Amino acid sequence: MAETIGILDIASMEVPEQEALPEGEHRVRITHVEEKIDKNGNPGYYILFSSDKPNTKPIGWYMGIPSEQLRSTNEGLFNASVTRIKQFVAAFGITSNNPTEWIGKEGFVILKLEESEEYGVSNRVKRFVVPR
Repeated sequence: MAETIGILDIASMEVPEQEALPEGEHRVRITHVEEKIDKNGNPGYYILFSSDKPNTKPIGWYMGIPSEQLRSTNEGLFNASVTRIKQFVAAFGITSNNPTEWIGKEGFVILKLEESEEYGVSNRVKRFVVPR
């Protein structure tokens, strides 16, 4: 049986602080996908990406699934949502509707930096890089 480390021992460890990646193009891997319902009751997925670079913060992205109601009330926003999903699917080579099969897929994204009181400096997906 493996020896467990106490929580106070862990809390006293010295480790480097995680940082955001610099703005620009980066290769990332999907590490987590969670089905979510947004505040308006619409379905979507919260997706976490990670970089192979050590000590970097994970990158979160919420992919809302556009509804037919959105199409009828705001066709421009509906079309933009569909286009973004198409870019995500192409960038990561998604071939299944099963989100657990997306985990481990790699692709390229263009990242930008954002700052908030809660999270400090973190990355946001500006766009997905679709292979040619």
